[in-house]
Amino acid sequence: MNRNSASHTPVTIHSLNAVLFLCCLVVAYSVDARPPEQSWDNLCEECHGEYAEFAGKYMWVVGDRLEGQHHKTDLPLFLKNHYIPDHEITAMSQMLANHANSPLRFDNECGSCHGELAVFMEKSIWVRGESMTAMGVGMEVDEYLKTHQELSENDVEFYLKLFTRMSE
Repeated sequence: MNRNSASHTPVTIHSLNAVLFLCCLVVAYSVDARPPEQSWDNLCEECHGEYAEFAGKYMWVVGDRLEGQHHKTDLPLFLKNHYIPDHEITAMSQMLANHANSPLRFDNECGSCHGELAVFMEKSIWVRGESMTAMGVGMEVDEYLKTHQELSENDVEFYLKLFTRMSE
């Protein structure tokens, strides 16, 4: 009987180790699942304000790299040094990149025909609640952009987000 109980002891210890390991994975996953907006709100908003406005004013995407006004060479290191956990730096950077240099992109890609973004919005887009109409053609902006200048789906999504932010 001692032999039987001894043979079960390692299985119990291994099972317990496996359960503890799985619990650690669940905790790690739940930490990773925190949205970057929540991290910004908890860690950055008090000093830097709303993330989209901050990124639009002080951040740029150059090539495939996000740069800040004061921290051009290593923004991930800057974020890490400002208490952003390692596992949140990529998501935070992507969130900021999605809103970075928005008016600059419009100016660079559209400004030669459409002028300044704020003036274009005022003269060319009719906003009614959540609906936006391209006044010159009488179409919903999302439908019109799909036919305009061979814009990609990503471009259409970017400009819809930009126009929505500008109309708020």
